[in-house]
Amino acid sequence: MTVSPASGWCTGLGTVTWVTVTRCTDSLPEGTSQAQLTLHASEGVDRVVPVTVVVPAAPTDAELLATLRALPPLPKVHASVATSFAVLDNPDISVLQELVRITHTVEIHARWLVTDYVSRAVAACKNVNATNPAIPATIFLNYSPYHNMWPTARRPRITARSISRN
Repeated sequence: MTVSPASGWCTGLGTVTWVTVTRCTDSLPEGTSQAQLTLHASEGVDRVVPVTVVVPAAPTDAELLATLRALPPLPKVHASVATSFAVLDNPDISVLQELVRITHTVEIHARWLVTDYVSRAVAACKNVNATNPAIPATIFLNYSPYHNMWPTARRPRITARSISRN
C-alpha cells in the first residue's frame, strides 16, 4: 500500500510494507477503545498513529435470527470450529437451529460435553431434518488429545496478551 501525504504525519513514509495494530487491552469491549496503528515503512521511519476503535453493540437475538434466516444453507457440511458456548447454553434453540440449518452440523468439543448441550443439539438437528434438507444435519463431537495435556483448571497458553507481546 502506498500512503498519500494527505497530512503531515505520513510525509516521507514511502511505501508501507506492513501494518501492525496494537490494542491497549486484551479484548475490545463494546464502545470506544484506543489502539495504535504502526505503519512499517520501506523507506524512512515507521509511524505510530493512535487510533480510536468503535465496537458496535452486539446484535440482539432477534437481529441475529433475522440475519441467519436470510442466509441459504451452505453447499456442504461446514464444521470448522466448535459451536459457541453462548449458543449452546441458551435454552432457546432458535439461533442454534439456524446455525444447524446453514452449516448442517452442531460441533461440540468433547472436552466440554454437557448433557444439556447434547439435548439441544439433538433437538436442533431433529427440527432441521424434519424439513428434509438436501444434506441431513448431524452432531459432530470434536475430541483433541491436545486439550487433555494440561490440567483442567489451567488457562490456555496462547492469549491475546501473549500475542500482543510477540
